[in-house]
Amino acid sequence: MAQPLQTITVSAPAFKGLNTQDSPLSGDVQFASVVDNAVIDTFGRIGSRKGLQALTTDNTLLNGKSPTVIHEYEDVTGTLVVLSIANGRVFEGDTTLTDITPVGYVITDENFTIVNFNDKAQDVHIQNYLGTDLYNKIQADIVGSSLVDPYLSLLNDYIKPMLLHWSMVEYLPYAGVNIANGGIYTKNPENSTALTKEHVDYLIQKSESTAQFYTRRFIDNMQSGVAPSNFPEYYSNTQADMYPDDVAENQTWVL
Repeated sequence: MAQPLQTITVSAPAFKGLNTQDSPLSGDVQFASVVDNAVIDTFGRIGSRKGLQALTTDNTLLNGKSPTVIHEYEDVTGTLVVLSIANGRVFEGDTTLTDITPVGYVITDENFTIVNFNDKAQDVHIQNYLGTDLYNKIQADIVGSSLVDPYLSLLNDYIKPMLLHWSMVEYLPYAGVNIANGGIYTKNPENSTALTKEHVDYLIQKSESTAQFYTRRFIDNMQSGVAPSNFPEYYSNTQADMYPDDVAENQTWVL
């Protein structure tokens, strides 16, 4: 015999989370049996996903495609920059898109994960070899759009190659790792085989060797006699400043 409908009040729908094991007929009403368009907040609770708002006013460059990857980072000036990948191209900006795909590059697969290890590589490695004063001088000139020779040539010819390969050294240990609300886990894309630790260590060693090569070029240039007159900041560090390291290779202590 059919039972009359009863009105119940659920003050916090799905407060207890998702339950796909128990029958919905006898389950607690504070469990959800189906969850769609939701997120897990920092307290582990289910919440509604915020909606999306279209920011781009001219999407001609997208050719009708939607971005597969969107990444936001803060540049050296403190400005938030949005990067996106769509239609086989890399774009910068949100309201107006600028194609920044390197010349000659063809993106055939948009399964990208964008990460930024430049800041770590700059603080840990580049500042170590430039010293605090020269590092701060170049950084301040970049922010102020006043970087000129000989500092500009030093940046383009020596520092950029160092930064590129030291960034790779810092990135590779995390290349196969995802850090999310659910914890830390390894990526395992379909039809792929995860590299062994030995293979990853080999790649790190190769990248470090290349980074050390460009670092030695920088050190040789600074010690060739050009630094005192062209880059006085290389020698002006005091007290708590980092002094330029003049050895590109990692040092090993033998006791």
